[in-house]
Amino acid sequence: MRLHVIADAARAAAWNMAIDEALLEHDRAWLRFYTWDRPSISIGYFQDPTEFDDLAARYPIVRRMTGGGAILHASELTFALAVPGEALPAEITESYARINRAVAAAVGGIAPRSGSESVRSARAQRWCFARATALDLVQADGAKLFGSAQRRTRGRILHHGSLVIARHDETPFTGALLPDHGDWQAEAERLVPELTRTLATELGFEPAPVDAIPEDRWTRAEQLVHERYGDQSSAEEL
Repeated sequence: MRLHVIADAARAAAWNMAIDEALLEHDRAWLRFYTWDRPSISIGYFQDPTEFDDLAARYPIVRRMTGGGAILHASELTFALAVPGEALPAEITESYARINRAVAAAVGGIAPRSGSESVRSARAQRWCFARATALDLVQADGAKLFGSAQRRTRGRILHHGSLVIARHDETPFTGALLPDHGDWQAEAERLVPELTRTLATELGFEPAPVDAIPEDRWTRAEQLVHERYGDQSSAEEL
């Protein structure tokens, strides 16, 4: 099966979520890498947005289709894997484990390992990266480096992955690939081909880079951004 890979630009929070949903609705297998045009917060599908009223004046806030806790997206690389249901194991833990193996292989050098806390204890925190479960990757000191969330619907799967490259002052408890902010964008760009290779290999795909998102997916994303996510940027920015 071919995996259509998009190394996308930095976009506003609402557009990032709308594009991911538009790809989920498609019949192809997609892997989209992206960053955010400004520090932004995505909250899990089941979270109460009023929990973040204290941050709403400083950060755009958008609800993800996937579950889990909130993520502050700043010096961080996000990916969305939107694939047919049969592309990942039916057992949730194993589907996360396969993606985690691919991410650990791509990162290299720091030997990230699985977290140990229960999912229930993780949900007690509003931040995804405040606690690590067996579904996450942590560094040697236990700080969470990579978190995931998944949505299964209508025979399709959307898997969001968040890899922290440098810590943000708002969430100093996260792991990080770099000791300071440095050139985190260059590190993100370096990781995209490595993650493409390891994810495609682990999941049995043939990577197929795509220059642009198909026009019909843009049209659908534009509809979703206005109807569901709140337009936080003009269409001219796309």
